[in-house]
Amino acid sequence: MLLTKKILMTRFSCLRATQKRLNAVFCLIFIVAAALPFSVQAQQALGTIEGRVQSSDGEEAGVWVIAETDDTPTHLTKIVVTDEQGRFSLPELPDAMYKVWVRGYGLADSDPLFLRTGAKDVSLNVFAARDPSLAAQVYPANYWYS
Repeated sequence: MLLTKKILMTRFSCLRATQKRLNAVFCLIFIVAAALPFSVQAQQALGTIEGRVQSSDGEEAGVWVIAETDDTPTHLTKIVVTDEQGRFSLPELPDAMYKVWVRGYGLADSDPLFLRTGAKDVSLNVFAARDPSLAAQVYPANYWYS
């Protein structure tokens, strides 16, 4: 009886050690599997679209340059503001085709250009709205609430 008990205790100890190893392996597999989506997303190629906004008055400072696409898993919109020389840079864009256009106070929205990431020296042209009521229609006060 003592020998049987000793054999059972030895087997039980081996089983516990094996179970601990399996638990460690399963934890490691879980951590790796959980990290995969983040590492794949981090490796996605990101690019920029850069250029300048101009009107008949010269460079347009402080206007919005908007890039939109549906070529990504979800609709993506990125908005930047031009600097004092009318330059803009839309950074960290996933590789896709973007509709890029300009909106600003007192301006009519520019005609959109369809650009792919990596576009440089883009020239976006805008025009002043003909009158204040037209400017208000182009850029109504509640536009950004939608």
